[in-house]
Amino acid sequence: MILLLSVASAAPAFVDQGFVLRSPPEGAFTAGMGAPTVDYDVTTGTYAMYFEAPNPETPAECVTSYNIGRATSADGVNWTVDPEPVLAADVTVSGSPFHCVVSQPAVVHDGATWHLFFSMAGEPAAEGEANQGNGIGYATSTNGTDFTVQAAPLIRAEGVSMGLGSAAIVDGILYYIYVWKPDFRLAWRPVDGSADWTIADASVINHDDVGAWASQWVLGPSLLCEEDQPTPFSLVYAGDDNSNVRSLAFAQSADAQTWVQDAGNPLADGDLDYGGLNHWDVLEAEAGYLMWYSKTDEKTGLKAIGHASAGEIGATGGRMCPRPVPGDTGTTDSGTTDSGDSGPTGDTAGLSEDKDGGDGCGCAAGPGPRPLAVAGLLVGLAAVVGRRRR
Repeated sequence: MILLLSVASAAPAFVDQGFVLRSPPEGAFTAGMGAPTVDYDVTTGTYAMYFEAPNPETPAECVTSYNIGRATSADGVNWTVDPEPVLAADVTVSGSPFHCVVSQPAVVHDGATWHLFFSMAGEPAAEGEANQGNGIGYATSTNGTDFTVQAAPLIRAEGVSMGLGSAAIVDGILYYIYVWKPDFRLAWRPVDGSADWTIADASVINHDDVGAWASQWVLGPSLLCEEDQPTPFSLVYAGDDNSNVRSLAFAQSADAQTWVQDAGNPLADGDLDYGGLNHWDVLEAEAGYLMWYSKTDEKTGLKAIGHASAGEIGATGGRMCPRPVPGDTGTTDSGTTDSGDSGPTGDTAGLSEDKDGGDGCGCAAGPGPRPLAVAGLLVGLAAVVGRRRR
């Protein structure tokens, strides 16, 4: 749920740095690159980005087809793209829940394992219909490239558009926040897999509660965490109004369930065209933020990935709090070889999110069902008014 209070404005003001990844002239990603999700491996000092890309050869039985690729970087600006997808649509197996589409990735690294969430879609139920959205999948990898996919959908489709999520790990709990159109929902479990997933059946952010600027829906959550803070969760997300005008916003939470909206919402400062973005992801960097986004490159007509920043950029934090100690449990990211908006990225698994021609405090036991004590939250927020940094 959402707490209808505001903290002193701490919202980031993003400055656009332009495109940093465009489709190569040949290979698996020639049809566009979008929906970036990024985590920073603090044990190796490496950024890893996962992105969706249209399959250059869509199977005849599928309306669209998407795969997920990966790129790595030492600075978040200069990227080396793996030549082949790290997760591909299961086009050789009819009836697979992701026969046509794997898209809208969300990644988090726990110091040893990469956890990847993604939207999935299979063959249309009948001719002339859209791909059959089958929910949200989950996969893991120790090297960032070879993923073991959970056979059944983690979160099954139930007749609503869903996906476009983000993940973080706080105090040993893996959290995944995702669109359950028109709102956000939450799933969690211990990161070590010692207990089953809890999948909440109620919204944690309701679009009707945040303002007229999100009267249509909220979308694109980017979940961040900070160590040793009374409100360790931060969220950068967007809302569309009934005129399809898009705005970005900022919120904080102690438990990922009850969110306090920033007094500066929706974001307006900086020179980034928030309304023109299709997808985005954000990481914290010392006294600032880093963003990667996708939108159509007017020069090519294809989706491309850009970069923006806000505040002072220094050491980057990952999506796990407390953070791994460098050299402690990390593994070398070894899958990179050589490098390298078309069409829709928003509707690949039932979400019509594109706007430019697209088809479209955590504890060991998790959040738990108890309501958050408002007085306690306000005490914590009073201690960090303005914006606390690590």
